[in-house]
Amino acid sequence: MIDSTLSPAGFAATALVAILAFLKGDEPERIGAGACLLALFTTLLLRGGPPAQLVMDLILLAIFAGLAWKSRRTWLLWACGLQAVIVMGRTFTVLGPQPPQDALNLAVWGVVLTLVVATVLAWRDRRAAGPGRSD
Repeated sequence: MIDSTLSPAGFAATALVAILAFLKGDEPERIGAGACLLALFTTLLLRGGPPAQLVMDLILLAIFAGLAWKSRRTWLLWACGLQAVIVMGRTFTVLGPQPPQDALNLAVWGVVLTLVVATVLAWRDRRAAGPGRSD
């Protein structure tokens, strides 16, 4: 997931976004946050290089695509698009030509940002629906 010199900061930011999604998001946001955290932890534990990262990013893309197929949330389409950019960058890395690492990191931050926006919007919509639903 996050491969930069700011890896601890990226890890902490992703963990905070996931906590926010678990506490305030609806089911798609919770599943997406759990998938992001699982991919992040697995990538950090494996340290298998670009092939392992490519496999994890493909799995994350499949999870986002499955959620987008079953849900009516537009943030999932944005997450799928950004994750597809990450998968293409990892594919190029495995095949030989090196894409700019900053571009991949920017796409990762885009996925995290879409999760933040989606969580805030789901929380806002739930609060606007009235007191019948819990926060």
